[in-house]
Amino acid sequence: MPLPETMTPPELSLAKQTIFIYGPPGVGKTTFAHKFPNVLFLATEPGLKGLEAYQMPINSWAALQTAYDDIRVDQQSDAPRFDTICIDTIDLAYLFCEEVVCNEFNERSINAGDLGYGKGYAMAKNRIRGMLVAFAQLPCGLILTSHCREKEKDSRTGKYTKMVPALSEKISYEVVLPMADMVLYAETEAKHDKDGNFIRDERIIRTTPNKFYEAKDRTGRLPAKLPLDYDKFIEAYNRAAPKKPAALDTPKEAKNA
Repeated sequence: MPLPETMTPPELSLAKQTIFIYGPPGVGKTTFAHKFPNVLFLATEPGLKGLEAYQMPINSWAALQTAYDDIRVDQQSDAPRFDTICIDTIDLAYLFCEEVVCNEFNERSINAGDLGYGKGYAMAKNRIRGMLVAFAQLPCGLILTSHCREKEKDSRTGKYTKMVPALSEKISYEVVLPMADMVLYAETEAKHDKDGNFIRDERIIRTTPNKFYEAKDRTGRLPAKLPLDYDKFIEAYNRAAPKKPAALDTPKEAKNA
């Protein structure tokens, strides 16, 4: 295979991005995802009762695999029906994966018996990674949602609490976070008046890394904080120009050439 002659331009279309959004139940993650164009929910949890949405109930790993096969066929058609796929939540999708591995070995848990010493986790991790990569490679957007949990961390100045995905830590940090183009942390923020009096709680998205939560934006198009509102999200995304990579220092030999 010949080496490339030109650089690949950055993919700016949201329809090609993998977005991972996590936060506490009820903050508005599913409602946010529901606003994306022509979205199909692969619903592992019953959280869509208040929304009019296309959805496929997913209650097993086999159901998720079947859904992928059906979506792949649709995406290969002349007129694909969906522009966005949302797995809501990835937490339960992974548990379905663990369940299959346990059943294959007739074990009650992913770290028991023949699945001990990390073998079970490794098998489940490889399967969920393969499935998510397959979804991400479809010609449509992919949104993964997750709940959150508190994790106590140590630092040189003492302990602090970090909000992390409720998803298994190994799967979060070794599979989902690395593959996501955007990691959005959704939470509520208290608003006060100039005298310090509480006004209301506002739902927001965090997009940049912080010791207190996980977040990132590979596109470089989003502000560090914005409302948990699809229209404002799109406005911010379309308004900003992508950040250019930092220039490398020129070697002295080249400067003097």
